[in-house]
Amino acid sequence: MNTIGWAVKHMQVGYRVRRTGWNGKGMWLAIRNPEQTPEGLPYVFMRTAQGPTGPWLCSQTDLLAADWELAEEPDPVDTTVWERSKAKMSEP
Repeated sequence: MNTIGWAVKHMQVGYRVRRTGWNGKGMWLAIRNPEQTPEGLPYVFMRTAQGPTGPWLCSQTDLLAADWELAEEPDPVDTTVWERSKAKMSEP
């Protein structure tokens, strides 16, 4: 029985997590670290079933769920998504 607290603890040390109840294939959550954001604040982001990533907000269902699991091995610092976003933001 893995709760949202379990998921957060694992994301804080670099793991990607997901819920077994999610229908989309390849979906997961991870934490973007402060040094990877312009604001210097961490946030949780999601890889969607379609592939793109973006900020994630927890639903009531996700908050109370007990079906969290690891999605993959620990995530090395991946700045490719942030670098692409930064490049897009700097375009005129």
